Amino acid sequence: LVLDCMRWFCMSYCGSEPAAYERALETSRSVLGAQNGVICVAIVSDFMASIRNNRSTGFNFVMPCCEICRRKVSQDEHTAMSILKSARSGKMDELERLTNVMLPAEGNRSAVVKTSLRLGIFLRYVDQGHCSSQQSDIETALREGISEPSPSKEIH
Repeated sequence: LVLDCMRWFCMSYCGSEPAAYERALETSRSVLGAQNGVICVAIVSDFMASIRNNRSTGFNFVMPCCEICRRKVSQDEHTAMSILKSARSGKMDELERLTNVMLPAEGNRSAVVKTSLRLGIFLRYVDQGHCSSQQSDIETALREGISEPSPSKEIH
């Protein structure tokens, strides 16, 4: 889900499909429901913007609209997903190392770290079955949980 959303945002950024963000929202809502789908897309958007705004080189991605192509993962996508996996599991040393790979000698790494931690916290709550009825708990965790992420499942 997150990778698909990232790819749709990249398509929107490169101008090949200006309304691609709508596809990201549609995909996320179909998996997580209306409310959590919107939250997920908003945080993925923040994560991708933090990379885009702090990286001087391009971000290679696979076209999400091709069923054959989308089975593959670019190196940049792999690094981004690894960043999120580290954030989700609370592995801060690994998160810092991977952020340095994504932004080798440039930009605001703390923005990427912060947005990846927010997304990791959100995904842990979704995994634990906290859905729209627990909305205030999710929002509290997103605000307060950034400084102390807890271990969780890995992204598959």
